[in-house]
Amino acid sequence: MKDKVIKIIEKTLNLGEGTITENTIINDVPEWDSLGHVLVIGALNEELGLDISIDDAMEMHSVQDILKKAGA
Repeated sequence: MKDKVIKIIEKTLNLGEGTITENTIINDVPEWDSLGHVLVIGALNEELGLDISIDDAMEMHSVQDILKKAGA
Protein backbone atom coordinates (compact mmCIF):
# COMPACT_ATOMS: atom_id res chain seq x y z
CA MET A 1 0.00 0.00 0.00
CA LYS A 2 2.83 2.41 0.86
CA ASP A 3 4.36 2.10 -2.60
CA LYS A 4 0.97 2.62 -4.28
CA VAL A 5 0.34 5.80 -2.28
CA ILE A 6 3.78 7.18 -3.11
CA LYS A 7 3.40 6.36 -6.82
CA ILE A 8 0.01 8.10 -6.90
CA ILE A 9 1.50 11.20 -5.28
CA GLU A 10 4.42 11.30 -7.72
CA LYS A 11 2.14 10.78 -10.71
CA THR A 12 -0.37 13.38 -9.57
CA LEU A 13 2.30 16.01 -8.97
CA ASN A 14 4.25 15.07 -12.14
CA LEU A 15 7.36 14.18 -10.15
CA GLY A 16 10.03 11.67 -11.04
CA GLU A 17 10.06 8.23 -9.50
CA GLY A 18 11.90 8.24 -6.19
CA THR A 19 11.20 11.92 -5.53
CA ILE A 20 8.71 11.16 -2.74
CA THR A 21 9.47 8.90 0.21
CA GLU A 22 7.51 8.03 3.33
CA ASN A 23 9.58 10.69 5.14
CA THR A 24 8.71 13.52 2.73
CA ILE A 25 7.30 16.69 4.29
CA ILE A 26 4.68 18.34 2.09
CA ASN A 27 6.15 21.84 2.49
CA ASP A 28 9.51 20.57 1.17
CA VAL A 29 8.01 19.80 -2.26
CA PRO A 30 7.41 23.01 -4.31
CA GLU A 31 4.89 21.26 -6.56
CA TRP A 32 2.83 20.22 -3.52
CA ASP A 33 1.01 23.48 -2.96
CA SER A 34 -2.64 23.78 -1.88
CA LEU A 35 -3.96 22.85 -5.32
CA GLY A 36 -1.52 19.96 -5.51
CA HIS A 37 -2.74 18.75 -2.13
CA VAL A 38 -6.35 18.77 -3.31
CA LEU A 39 -5.32 16.84 -6.43
CA VAL A 40 -3.37 14.29 -4.37
CA ILE A 41 -6.30 13.73 -1.99
CA GLY A 42 -8.67 13.37 -4.95
CA ALA A 43 -6.38 10.88 -6.69
CA LEU A 44 -6.01 8.81 -3.53
CA ASN A 45 -9.79 8.78 -3.16
CA GLU A 46 -10.33 7.82 -6.79
CA GLU A 47 -7.60 5.21 -7.13
CA LEU A 48 -7.62 3.65 -3.66
CA GLY A 49 -11.10 4.48 -2.42
CA LEU A 50 -9.75 6.44 0.54
CA ASP A 51 -12.30 8.72 2.13
CA ILE A 52 -10.25 11.64 3.43
CA SER A 53 -12.28 14.49 4.87
CA ILE A 54 -11.33 18.13 4.34
CA ASP A 55 -10.50 18.41 8.05
CA ASP A 56 -8.20 15.37 7.85
CA ALA A 57 -6.58 16.67 4.66
CA MET A 58 -5.83 20.00 6.31
CA GLU A 59 -4.06 18.24 9.18
CA MET A 60 -1.78 16.25 6.86
CA HIS A 61 1.73 17.68 6.72
CA SER A 62 3.73 14.69 5.53
CA VAL A 63 3.54 11.51 3.51
CA GLN A 64 3.62 9.70 6.85
CA ASP A 65 0.33 11.39 7.79
CA ILE A 66 -1.23 10.21 4.52
CA LEU A 67 0.06 6.69 5.01
CA LYS A 68 -1.47 6.55 8.49
CA LYS A 69 -4.85 7.56 7.08
CA ALA A 70 -4.47 4.98 4.31
CA GLY A 71 -3.68 2.27 6.84
CA ALA A 72 -0.29 1.62 5.27
